[in-house]
Amino acid sequence: FTDRDYDPDSAYRQAKQADQMLAVLWAERLAPSVLVNACHPGDPCTTLSSALGYNLEAGKDCSAAAQLPCYLASHPDVERNGWTGKWFDGSTRAREVRFGSDRAQCDGLWELCESYSQGRQVL
Repeated sequence: FTDRDYDPDSAYRQAKQADQMLAVLWAERLAPSVLVNACHPGDPCTTLSSALGYNLEAGKDCSAAAQLPCYLASHPDVERNGWTGKWFDGSTRAREVRFGSDRAQCDGLWELCESYSQGRQVL
């Protein structure tokens, strides 16, 4: 953030987008033996959401937020439908990842992440 002021909301949204794009990249690299997806599980009131000013009225019970990740990790529908490299926004409806088909952006993100691994190739 040398070119602009740090904004926690923008940083959070950019991190979530990177997470989705990395799901697409991991799905490509691990196919067909592993299915990889990204999801927004819900909005419990967490330390992070409170610090960002979100979900202040939400409860702290995260059991509802755990349902979607558990579904994606274990339900036969995921494999049966071939859902991999998809985005799930609080429901069991698979969506394409925004910017997931932008090869240059995805490859640039992958290279950036690899640079943080200090030259150790992940796959």
